[in-house]
Amino acid sequence: MLSLLEIKDNLVKVEKKIVRACEEVNRKPSDIMVTLASKTMPRDLVLAVNALKSGLIFGENRAQELVEKWTPEITWHFIGRLQTNKVKYVAGKCALIQSLDSLKLAAEIDRQAKKHGIVQDCLLEINIAGDAAKGGIAPELACDFLADAAKFENVCIKGIMAVMPFLSKTELEPYYQKLYDLFKSLSEADEKIEILSAGMSHDYETAIKFGSNMLRLGTAVFGART
Repeated sequence: MLSLLEIKDNLVKVEKKIVRACEEVNRKPSDIMVTLASKTMPRDLVLAVNALKSGLIFGENRAQELVEKWTPEITWHFIGRLQTNKVKYVAGKCALIQSLDSLKLAAEIDRQAKKHGIVQDCLLEINIAGDAAKGGIAPELACDFLADAAKFENVCIKGIMAVMPFLSKTELEPYYQKLYDLFKSLSEADEKIEILSAGMSHDYETAIKFGSNMLRLGTAVFGART
């Protein structure tokens, strides 16, 4: 596990790479949000990293780990696949659930959000590569999904998210273009659609090139998980 100083250095390196990637496509670095994927990182370390800089966001993949680490002074996102029976542990603790992938899940998020008296912000997960091992819905179903999900008063879908296949940067470009085209189409039809969450430690510079405004970075900041 990396030291706090090493993590701090990695944050600086990531920021510099984001700036360079934005310069290449004439985007503002301030428009790029970063969710730090903190799975397996100890709670004390997450708290220490959070104290390094204001405005950091941390993302957890497992409901149990989120509950164990949760503290109100940190902004949390849920970024892993979410089972309906785990929603009760996540609702009210996350500013954003990035992995909404079914109307059944939306209904349960809506039910739990009502209990907390909140509107839960979510991202619709898109299975952009048609990978059966990944969550998310097919891109062509996104428009109908948003229309059907509009009935849930305590769920607000703020954008889309995708987990890209592990390919070279060149091979990824058609998938990123397809995802951006979908995002553009959905955002033009619905002003609430404003977040495109795509890009992880191995491909976030490519993601920026193709319009992503939210990155999910784990290894690039925390190092390889053991």
